[in-house]
Amino acid sequence: MGIVVPSPMLPQGRWWQTAAPGRDKSCVERFAEDLTVHGGQPQAVKHVSMDRSRSFQAGAAEHFPQATACFDCFHVVALGSKALDEVRRAEVKSQPELKGTRWSLLKNPSA
Repeated sequence: MGIVVPSPMLPQGRWWQTAAPGRDKSCVERFAEDLTVHGGQPQAVKHVSMDRSRSFQAGAAEHFPQATACFDCFHVVALGSKALDEVRRAEVKSQPELKGTRWSLLKNPSA
């Protein structure tokens, strides 16, 4: 997990970037601690961008409670594709003529 904090949150207009290993709630805690050590203010964070990991969401809610969680588009699209495939599979059972429609449903019609 990585984080970039823009200049208004740090003294003297600096940027701060770090990364922490792991995929759990403590990873976000380490970010908040490191931000504080570098002169930043975790309470000033307004947005947190992450994947949909429940651990990341819990860590962000605990350590950046005023921030809005933003999920990256790759994971949002993947979630939508998975939901579409589940519905398509269920419909194929009752309407066999829909068999073989997966790629036509997923592809971009304007491409």
